[in-house]
Amino acid sequence: MNNSGILNTNKEQRLLLTTISKIGFFILFIVFGSLVGVSLFVSFNAPRPWEWFTMSSWRCAGADSTFSKNCKGIDLLEKSNKITIQLGPYSIFNQESRLEYYFMKKNTKRDMVVDGTVKFKYTLYGTSVLNQPNQVIDPKKVKKIEDKTIETRVHCKASNMQCETSFISSEIYLDYPIYLIELSVVNENVKDSVADMLFKTTNVTSTYTIFELFWRLVFIIFSCLCTIVYLWANRSIPQEKWSHEQKWTVVLLTFLIWENNPLFPYEFLMDNAFYLFVNSVIDTVFICFLMFYVLIMFDALRKPIKQRMTLKFYVPRALLCGLLFVFILINFMYNKTRKIYSPTMTGSKDPVNIVVSLGIMILLVIYLFWLVFSIIRSFSEVRKLGTTGYRVQVYGLFTIFILLLYVSLLLSVFFMGYRNNAVVSLTTIAFVNFYCMVLAILYLPSSSGDEKKEERARIVKLDDEEMDLKVEGYDDEDQVQEQEKGDEVVIEQ
Repeated sequence: MNNSGILNTNKEQRLLLTTISKIGFFILFIVFGSLVGVSLFVSFNAPRPWEWFTMSSWRCAGADSTFSKNCKGIDLLEKSNKITIQLGPYSIFNQESRLEYYFMKKNTKRDMVVDGTVKFKYTLYGTSVLNQPNQVIDPKKVKKIEDKTIETRVHCKASNMQCETSFISSEIYLDYPIYLIELSVVNENVKDSVADMLFKTTNVTSTYTIFELFWRLVFIIFSCLCTIVYLWANRSIPQEKWSHEQKWTVVLLTFLIWENNPLFPYEFLMDNAFYLFVNSVIDTVFICFLMFYVLIMFDALRKPIKQRMTLKFYVPRALLCGLLFVFILINFMYNKTRKIYSPTMTGSKDPVNIVVSLGIMILLVIYLFWLVFSIIRSFSEVRKLGTTGYRVQVYGLFTIFILLLYVSLLLSVFFMGYRNNAVVSLTTIAFVNFYCMVLAILYLPSSSGDEKKEERARIVKLDDEEMDLKVEGYDDEDQVQEQEKGDEVVIEQ
């Protein structure tokens, strides 16, 4: 009597990471490096993000250190005086406008350090009518937006005649084409040491905004294509047979689409902090999920399949990345919503930024220690991984390098004052997209693995009375295991 045997393996799909050759690794990394290099080149040649104009309050004919009759402006340090500064005209593509100022030291104070404070009375108006310099503002033709007092710090080094730039205000929603700012000095303690006060107006250029929109659109399409191709490559595999890595890679690619920020235009089109909050949450979720993804990928290499699927495996890693999420989100929202952030000020000069950033740094150190420990443990067990061993080593070194570089880019953008640098900002977007592309490729199903399974798949025929033989799978060392069930013999994983 002939009975058919049945092959029903429970083993997870083999991935390209476990079968790719050294040449394949080399080609993949060369492609990654080339794409990042091209994006860096394009970023270097992108339109400049900021344009600025400087105006003197004194408007003297020469470099006078005292206000005199040949000056056509006003001396703001005389408390009865005030100045009207016009910003614009702007379009919605200018995104943001900022106002700063700095003093020039008096010649008699050339070699001295000057420290002090200046308190301004600040009034902001919005209008669509161009005004002449220092023209009296007609309340009927303008709308008052803000009225407050601003205290600023003045610091002049001994080696420079020009003092450090101090920040006054920033407008991130340009609802009006023209803004008028009335300034007068309420209190100061630097009059005897400084001379002319110069104002610097800065705004995002329209050409850069259009370029950034195009740049983000390209990577939104790119990330969508990566996701579609990855799903198409796995189309023949039932979802219940997808490996641990394949399932999380789909989630990562989905987050990547949102990380490219389809809602970006609303940040400057809508006068609403909601979109700033949503985009900050998306940025933070992606950063923390990417770190969570990399950590569980390496930890899973040393764990049996059953342990990878338990809450005990995920909770500690999710808790660490969750704390990072909270601190990074606080940092994002603090920097994006407050109106005291300027191109010249870095996070290292702001006490709140220092505290939050220290929390982020401590959690990052814990994370990197955990990740490096997992990678080293994986390296120490290379022999157990057989031919997959050297691939894990290469992938581990590549991952450490990429994460350190990515963290450095993020710190440069959000903590070290390079938020306004087009090269750093645009390259960071491209860098993370190409890295996720590499991950998606490495976690594609391996065709060679499928062929080996097909070689193992065979019909077992027995003529031994009423016995059915079912081949269910193989264990981690490719040894067949048996289990008897009544008058059946089941060979299973």
